[in-house]
Amino acid sequence: MKRGSLVCLAIVGVLALTATAFGSGVDSEAIAQWQLANSQVEFPGGTLGKAMPMYSPKLEGPAFIEYEVVAPDGSSNGYIVVAATNNTVPVVEYSDDTLSHYRRFYDMLGHTDFRMVYYGYVYTVAESPSGEMLAEIGEMPPILMTDLKKYDGPKELEAQGNAFSEPVEIDASGYPLEYYWPKSYEEFRSMYKLANHLTNNIDERWERLSESNLEYSYYYPGGTRCDHGQIPTSTCYTGCGPTAWVNVYCWWERAKGKTNLFCGTPPTCNVYDGCVSPVIWNLVGYVGTYCIGNNGATNPWNIYKGYKHADAKGYWWSYWWHWRIPGLSYSTEADILRSAGQDFVFTVVGYYDDWHYGAGQYYKVGSGSDVSVEIVTGWGGCIGKLWVPASDTMAVVKFNM
Repeated sequence: MKRGSLVCLAIVGVLALTATAFGSGVDSEAIAQWQLANSQVEFPGGTLGKAMPMYSPKLEGPAFIEYEVVAPDGSSNGYIVVAATNNTVPVVEYSDDTLSHYRRFYDMLGHTDFRMVYYGYVYTVAESPSGEMLAEIGEMPPILMTDLKKYDGPKELEAQGNAFSEPVEIDASGYPLEYYWPKSYEEFRSMYKLANHLTNNIDERWERLSESNLEYSYYYPGGTRCDHGQIPTSTCYTGCGPTAWVNVYCWWERAKGKTNLFCGTPPTCNVYDGCVSPVIWNLVGYVGTYCIGNNGATNPWNIYKGYKHADAKGYWWSYWWHWRIPGLSYSTEADILRSAGQDFVFTVVGYYDDWHYGAGQYYKVGSGSDVSVEIVTGWGGCIGKLWVPASDTMAVVKFNM
């Protein structure tokens, strides 16, 4: 169980490194070693293994390096993706129980004649030498056409009740979003803008590499996490928002005995289960998911409404909900998770510039503003978990029942 305190020692060779000092000579391995040293709960006794380049349409040459983490017994213990230039944050993402992107692409394709193009947390593509898409991990997101930073935020809401409570509604008319769904991978590639989470607080994150003796506390309420995926339909998928919520409720049923949430005990990974699918469809209605191309989209100001499933089933519920416009404030979500402490149970977290939602259960709190939450991404198959800095999130629903 990932819980307790751990003092982590930074690698000495990284201590003097900052973004401005690197130029093009970024020591990616030293960055990965720094993250490994500060993640010994996630990677107990782990060492860095195979290093593979990852590219971006917006940066010349390799933009990132993915290091496989090898457990003491020689098995895979996840991966760490770090910067290869000073144009992005030094540590991009990491996972302690998911195969590296490279290994997953190899399993899909059966060969190594590809290069990886990384678009952010939710989308990575294996391209042929001629630039054609061979395979993909995650979901191609829509393009945000509206400059969201011009809208004011954040907005907050807190409520609790029972089966007899009135639904809470808010007016979000002042927060329009305009999306465009690319017609092909080539069009998406040409329109892609470097994701906000790759540059959020970039100077602060590079400066953190000079810190040593970092102390972290880990929180985890126990129980088996669920990783159901989205349901494909003739028009679009049911969306990541309802999927995040169904994984939350799946945990409540399995870990806490809330047996009225489903028609029977739900499995942990099978989205097409007869007791899980109806709940997903109910949640689609509650959170207002709609189609953009073949993708199901949920607005951040509506994601908290998944509580209505607990309400409909007669349970007492409470939530604390916060959302913000990406790019304006990066401390509130960290404060929310830090203040939750041992009372933190399970939350719905939106991340990556409001393109994706996942269910968070583990989280780690360090010094300063360093708070991360491990997201169950909701792609199904119990393979989609990764650690996301709290400062990269744009919607948090702290939920209890």
